[in-house]
Amino acid sequence: MAENDIVEYHLKLKTIDELFGEPASDPWDPESRYVSGIDELANFLRLQRLRYAAIRLTISLSDQATDDNLCTNTAHALQRYCDFQIADNHRQIEEARLDGRRALITSIPVLLIIVAIGLLIFWMPYLTDSVKSFLAAGLGVFTWVTLWNPADLMIYAWRPLLRDKRMYEKIREGELVLTSS
Repeated sequence: MAENDIVEYHLKLKTIDELFGEPASDPWDPESRYVSGIDELANFLRLQRLRYAAIRLTISLSDQATDDNLCTNTAHALQRYCDFQIADNHRQIEEARLDGRRALITSIPVLLIIVAIGLLIFWMPYLTDSVKSFLAAGLGVFTWVTLWNPADLMIYAWRPLLRDKRMYEKIREGELVLTSS
């Protein structure tokens, strides 16, 4: 994508309240919504490449007239919502990293015990090399299991949260267009 690309999304709502509010879905109505408008937008944007793209959100309201005041209030509400989501994602990222560090700290005594057992196994003269190799492989698997959760938390768990944080920053900085249909 070039730097001047725009990701456009057209959202059809009955009233502006459906942008943030949970809809009262009606499975018998083909026009019924099952998620709020902002959640629909977020689900769409999670599948887009947003690094260099700007976002243009066009909201068509079928049961409500639009004016400059409604557009301004909606833009401010959208910015406040995005600010909250950005702060919440930042908190969750820090929490995942802290959980990873805590999990690593609690794994260290287990790893020290595994190393001690490994040394004892190799110092036992009556064990054959094949038995020592078998036990060492088992300890290797146990080590891997012990380090899996800390590594997952520290390396991978926070990445989707960072993507969402960046997505909400793009929504906050994007263009909003309200129309009546």
